[in-house]
This record gives sequence, structure tokens and C-alpha cells, in this order.
Amino acid sequence: MTFPKSLRLSAAVLFLMWVVAPSSTHALWIWESGATAVPPHTIPLAQLVDPSNAVEITADAFNTPLSDNEAVDLYHKPAVALAQDDAVHFTAVIPQTGLYTIAFDTAVPDAFLTPPEAQLQIDGAFPLEDARRIIFPIFYQDSAAEFPLDRYGNEALIRQDNLIRWTKVPMRDANFSLDYPLQFELEAGEHNFEFQMTEQSLLLGSVYLEPFAPYPSYSDYLATHDAPDSSGVLIEIEAEHPSYKDDTSIRPIADRSLAVTPYDTYQLKLNTLGGESWDRSGTAVYYEFEVPQDGLYVITLRSLQNFKSNFSVFRRITINNTVLFEELNQVPSTIHPTGRTRRSAVTRPTKFI
Repeated sequence: MTFPKSLRLSAAVLFLMWVVAPSSTHALWIWESGATAVPPHTIPLAQLVDPSNAVEITADAFNTPLSDNEAVDLYHKPAVALAQDDAVHFTAVIPQTGLYTIAFDTAVPDAFLTPPEAQLQIDGAFPLEDARRIIFPIFYQDSAAEFPLDRYGNEALIRQDNLIRWTKVPMRDANFSLDYPLQFELEAGEHNFEFQMTEQSLLLGSVYLEPFAPYPSYSDYLATHDAPDSSGVLIEIEAEHPSYKDDTSIRPIADRSLAVTPYDTYQLKLNTLGGESWDRSGTAVYYEFEVPQDGLYVITLRSLQNFKSNFSVFRRITINNTVLFEELNQVPSTIHPTGRTRRSAVTRPTKFI
């Protein structure tokens, strides 16, 4: 049996994201055929850029009229509204040659069946083939706090409503098959960028050019986050009630096992989440919770993988939109020998701040 890692959390409202991660057959890295990204452990240290050299380009530098959409009031920075085929142009001065990731502050105020998409050119060309298709999330939340009952007394699904939420979206490959956001090698100096919507519309805020760095190992994380263990705190979250999610196909399902809660002998309870409805890489559910005290916390997951024998599935866990260390980038769940639900640790012994 493995023991849970612990992480350091400050007393505050936190957001935990649980996202489908790509599978891997060797170490933690699997790369799409023809991809130009480089496995992080093979990147020479000389190519890594000082983290202080991050660049933020705010929307008032886009030479486009700023939006007065009411959703901008949730952002507290300037933003522009972009419809399909609209484009913005901006320049950025890169302080140091090296590898960078690119991220966008976005919100989707309108309801769409498919997510918005865009493309990005740098200095008049696509730096990677994946830059031709950038996918932005649409968020959904339950329209009620309790499951309705059908005429037999069984719990039924809750209607999903669109949630307007600003989020920082890193550029990733469209299939979400890579473990890290896309990396771009940029020379020091001025560069010209063109961002163009290709599907749907969205609100665009700041654009971030951030030095790429691999996630630290858990041991490195723990060495730099010294804190006492939390005491007398237990926060239990029912997975079937996420705060929000980015795919309506991720649904609660009923499991008759005594190992999950809630349970009823006679009526069906929607007491688990996912299963076969949650198998697409990149889709995520989010849980908002509050910790009462600073300190080290353990996260455990009650999970079941009973769909494929001798097969592992993976989830990525972020806290406040950050992968805290490498082991959280791919958290495996393997099939139990008896097919029973199991309580699994977040990889090896770990502490979280």
C-alpha cells in the first residue's frame, strides 16, 4: 500500500482541478508523433530562462477597442471581445533567449456547443503546427444543489448551466497528449504576434510569455516548503458534486458498492463521478474548498478502474491552477485485483502546502 503525499496549504479558499492526463508507457513522458516539443528532462539547463523574465501583455496593447461586456467586471483588467475571424496584433520584447510558454486570460460569455478555438503566429509564421489550433474551455455548473428524484425515488441528473469564469489558459496541443504546455524557443529582442479566432468567440485579457521550467520533484518541493503538519482537520468532498467542470459529458453515476457514499439499499444514489463518461484527455472537474489553517495536508482519492485489465488511467491534479510538483502531473489509478473500489494515495508518500 502506498501512503499519501502531503502538501502545504495556506488557510484560504482553494481550487483543486482534476484533469484527464495522457497515458504513458515509459517514465512520465509520451510524445505525439511529429511533435516538436522536447521532453523536459532532456532540455539543457542553458535553455532554461530566469523566471523573473516573464512578460505580460495587457489587452490595452492590442490596438483594439476594449470590451464593456459585464463579464469584464469579473476580471479587473482590460479585455477585448473577439468574434470568429477577428485578430489582434501585439509586440513583446523578450529579455533572454530560451524556452517560453504562452498563456491567455480568457472568458466565454456566450453559450456554445463547441469550445472556442484560435491560432497564433509569431513573426509571421506558425512556430509549431499545434499553434494552428488552440482550444479554450467553456465551464458548466449544476443548476441545483441536490439531485432530483424520478418517479421511482432514484436520483436523476441535474441540468447544467453555463458558468462565466475567467481562467488562465496555457497553450497545449489540441489532443492534450503532451505532459507540459507547448514550449517556444524565442530569441532575445522584439517579436510580433498575431492571435486570431477561428471558431466561436471569447473575451481575451492579458497574454503571458513565461519562461519554461519542468515541475520540481516532490522531494525538491518539500525541501522548499517547510511547514508543520495540519492538525484535527478533515475535509471530505463528494466527487459527484464538483464546483464546476469543462465538459457536460462528465456525469455522476450510481454505484451500488458499500464502499462509496451516499448509499441506499433500495434507491439508486448518484454517488460517483466519471467512469466511461470521463475518458477524453484534457477534460477537467474543479472543486472549491477552504482550509482553516496553514500547514501540510494529505489528499487521498477513493477511485475505481475496472474497465481495462492491466491498464492504468491518469489524472493531473492542480491547486489554484498550478501543478505543484511532478508527481501530480500524472496520478495513476490501476485496476484492483478484485475489481473493488479502492482508496488511493496521491502517488508516493507526499506532503502538500
